[in-house]
Amino acid sequence: MSLSQDSPSFAFNVGQSSSGVNLISDEDIVGWNPDLWVSRANNIEKIYGRDSLILITIRDPKTYLRSVYQQLVQQGCILSPEKYFLNDESYSNAKKISRWSLNEIFKVDSFDYERLIDIYRSKFDTVIVVGLEHLSDLEFLSLLPLNKQIDCHSFVKGVNSSDTTNRSYSVLAMKLTFLRENLLNKIGLRSMSSCDRYLNYDNFLSDERIIKFSDYSFSQKVRYFPRRIIRKYFTWRGFLQNILDRVFIYKSYKLPESIYLGAMYSQNVKFHSSINSCLFGAKVYKS
Repeated sequence: MSLSQDSPSFAFNVGQSSSGVNLISDEDIVGWNPDLWVSRANNIEKIYGRDSLILITIRDPKTYLRSVYQQLVQQGCILSPEKYFLNDESYSNAKKISRWSLNEIFKVDSFDYERLIDIYRSKFDTVIVVGLEHLSDLEFLSLLPLNKQIDCHSFVKGVNSSDTTNRSYSVLAMKLTFLRENLLNKIGLRSMSSCDRYLNYDNFLSDERIIKFSDYSFSQKVRYFPRRIIRKYFTWRGFLQNILDRVFIYKSYKLPESIYLGAMYSQNVKFHSSINSCLFGAKVYKS
């Protein structure tokens, strides 16, 4: 599980199938919106049990918030950061009329790294926190109480082979996206976001989404290949990321300095720094 957008995401066995040991990793497993943290942790405990080893990666809180916000925009939900990062009072009001569980709004006052760790410490025997800056070093693996039957080389291979080319929108891409949205709004239209598409479960559970392209039969590859090309280069997101941001000089987007980053922002900075200062950039919590 991860609080590190733009980091590798993967899920695979780390040992022989007979060992019954699996690694499940996803950047959204804890919930991007802090309002989901407790319910997600409850679900993980029910499914996998208290004896599961929990590994959480964290990153610099400001760059994480920037990344989460840009992910929202890239998925087609075009909101200004002022309307996305909400304090407790504003969030309580907006929650009544928004799809908050789909990350359309962010309860920024509840964004607290130590609170997240405490939630998992209360439900699992072992919780390990790793700074994203040290994740690719893999030295923290020596802290994991892994069975000798488990092949850690599979874990290393998974990290090194993960796709890390998915860059967030550049400054230019962000400006063009908001310009396009403003033009659409003037004629009574708006972009369709991933939140809208998630409501179409038939589309969400299609073979194209749940099966790797390499595992398709020849006829399936012929069928889906044109869609892959269209999605990669001729959708708005595909054009910006795979054409515009590769042709023009890439300049990273930054959140405006005036954006409210939550009541716990300073503490999050200190906590992140404290984890990075630990041996191997990781800390183990035992119940």
